[in-house]
Order: sequence, then structure tokens, then C-alpha cells
Amino acid sequence: MYQQVIPASERKSILKLGAMLSRRDYCLIGAQDEEGRIIAFAVMFMGKGVRLLEYLGVEGSRQKRGIGREVFQYCATIGEGPMVIEVEREDLAGVDQVVRAGRVEFYRRLGCRRIEGLEYQLPLLGEVPPMRLFVQGVGGRESLGLEEVRGYLRTIYREVYGQSEDDPRIEEMLRGVKNPVLLG
Repeated sequence: MYQQVIPASERKSILKLGAMLSRRDYCLIGAQDEEGRIIAFAVMFMGKGVRLLEYLGVEGSRQKRGIGREVFQYCATIGEGPMVIEVEREDLAGVDQVVRAGRVEFYRRLGCRRIEGLEYQLPLLGEVPPMRLFVQGVGGRESLGLEEVRGYLRTIYREVYGQSEDDPRIEEMLRGVKNPVLLG
């Protein structure tokens, strides 16, 4: 199901995925149907001070039935700290623009807010689509501190993607982002 519902440009190899799931700071959530078949899943990084909903997928024929919402809502209850979500930009033309816009609307309906002004660089090999970061679990706040956002990025780059926390892409993403960082 992982390979069916997650775009190839955003997937990690099956070997990397297996290695992630053997770590204590990762959580795999699955939803089953009445026969015990997995119909949805989520993979979450559970870091100190920030969580990353890295993958959320629902089997194709089961989409648009509230299953993804239920899995997301469960994810929101586990762990501590804000939950960050990587989402493809919806405003770029392309064959899958409607799908991307639907993903953004899905997360917005669930109370996620976009970290404004940040053009997220997903540190995977190959051609990676332009991304944005959304956040959930920050209460009614209208903004985040720039250092808080920098901390999220450093943790995600280091712990999730095995990059240096001083990776120059982090400062490149933050260049021009105003403090406080607005949530939209």
C-alpha cells in the first residue's frame, strides 16, 4: 500500500523504511477493516519537542470515507510537541494539481496551519516536488518563533533524514522568513 498511495518522489526505499520502523523514535499506525486487512497507515517520527507525520495513506478504494481523518486524529493524540506535516505545494500547475489541493484541504480541515513563507526542501534524492510544512498541536497560536521553526527543521533533517543539523538548505529555507513566523 505504501508504494501505491505515496508518490514515488516522496518515498524512501523499503530498506530505509524498515530501518526507520525498527527505531524507538518511530511509530507505525495501521487501520484494519472488518476482515483484519490493513486499509490505512501512518508513519510518525516522535522526536523531542517535535513530531513529524511522515506518511499517511489510505487504500485507494477506501479514500474519502473518513478513515484518513480517523488515523490523523489518532496520530495527533500520541507523543508530545507540535506535529509537523510535509505537504506538496498545491499551487503549481500539473496533472496532479487537484490531488495536491485535496491533500492541503484535508490537513486544513483537520486544524493544521501552514508555516508561512517557508518553501520546504525535502532532503530526499532524486527529483523532489516543491513542498510546504504544516503544523498541528500549537494551540491557538497565530505564529511561531523563528528559532522554534529552525529547531523543527534541524531535528527533522538530522533525525529523520540523516542530514547535518547545519545543512545549508535549512538557512536557505529560512532566508526571508520573518520573525515571528505566521501560521496560515
